[in-house]
Amino acid sequence: MNWPIRFLIPLFLILAAAQVGRLQAQEIRAGLSRLVIVGDSISAGYQNSCLEHTQQPNGYATLLAQQAGVELPLPLISTPGFPPCLVLHSIDPLIIQRISPVPGLRIDQTVQAYNLSVPGIRVVDALKKIPDDDFHQEFFYPFSLIHQQVLLGHPPGMSQIDIAESLLPTTVVLWLGSNDVLWAVIGADPKFVTEQEVFEDDFAEIITRLAYTGATLVVGNVPDVSVIPFSRPVDEFIPPGLFAVLGVASGDRVTLPGLAIISDIVMGEAAPPLPPDVVLTVYEALEIQEAVDAYNAFIQAQIETLKADGKPVALVDTNAMLSFVENNGVTLAGRRLTTDFLGGLFTLDGIHPTNTAHAILANAFINVLNAEFDAGIRPLSVGRVNRILHEDPLVFKNVGNSVFGPGPRSEEVLRSLDFIREPVMAP
Repeated sequence: MNWPIRFLIPLFLILAAAQVGRLQAQEIRAGLSRLVIVGDSISAGYQNSCLEHTQQPNGYATLLAQQAGVELPLPLISTPGFPPCLVLHSIDPLIIQRISPVPGLRIDQTVQAYNLSVPGIRVVDALKKIPDDDFHQEFFYPFSLIHQQVLLGHPPGMSQIDIAESLLPTTVVLWLGSNDVLWAVIGADPKFVTEQEVFEDDFAEIITRLAYTGATLVVGNVPDVSVIPFSRPVDEFIPPGLFAVLGVASGDRVTLPGLAIISDIVMGEAAPPLPPDVVLTVYEALEIQEAVDAYNAFIQAQIETLKADGKPVALVDTNAMLSFVENNGVTLAGRRLTTDFLGGLFTLDGIHPTNTAHAILANAFINVLNAEFDAGIRPLSVGRVNRILHEDPLVFKNVGNSVFGPGPRSEEVLRSLDFIREPVMAP
């Protein structure tokens, strides 16, 4: 059977499991016995704008640990999640709301989590912030409290990196930096990008300190978050005749909160043009992409320096993965998943991966561990990935098709998504 190349390439990271599954399982090396995860919301298993105990175990880090046969204690958060999770009430009309006005909290405050990933955290925060610090200078609620909830059970007065060192890890997954550009996408303003010099100083200290723990270190780089479904290209859903009225140009992107405003403008219930904080212009997106490229060049240089010093450090190129999927999609079990909003790879907030996307990410990290360090971890099999796909609550029957039509018109949508913009509105 001759398979089209576009089907084969995006599945490389998971189809390798088909061959591995025919081999005898290799003994897992002792270096994986104390696995520690240092990251942000993606590594935490944050989905649908919340950290919640039924979703957290679906994250790529937990799947990696399961395949390696090692424990990875999580800071499990009770239902309805922290902050309360978004739920989809209707596609037509599109209605997304929070499940509750009151958030959940840590189920067991004494557990020392080994997945230390904190939603909303930037590189500098992972290095310097401690749970008692007030995040309100950078972020609104809930980030100050969720930081404290995640790190409960560890000695007080320590940052995420301090705690990671104290756990004496044998293997560390380090994936930070996305939030250093994400806030610029959320606020549609490159001024929220972390300055390159600041990023370099803080990231260099983090990766060096973790490498010198003696642990095997696997590092994810920074994906180009300007292409996530939280912002959508205007050329895909706005007729060119409306560009001037809305104040947009070809190549610009509109964030999810801006979609409801477009509908209100078209219906005469709001005055044009779109406010600037919901429009990411083509030039602003380019600034963000350039920042991502600069960050990743520095991360690569740091990895090469440490490798030259004999440290076991390797890169997982998550930026290349997202770029490929953005352009080609991913075909699983005959279904093409895309980076469109509700296209099967991102959850209701348009920012965080679905269970299916986490399975793909898990195999990406596993394959690097195996290739670089002969870890002997069996990747998730094609059958396992397909089961995750079929059970994924956010892979709908019409996946791959736009759920919007001319665009949703619902005040509930705007209110439900406004929480994502709040963090960048702090003084």
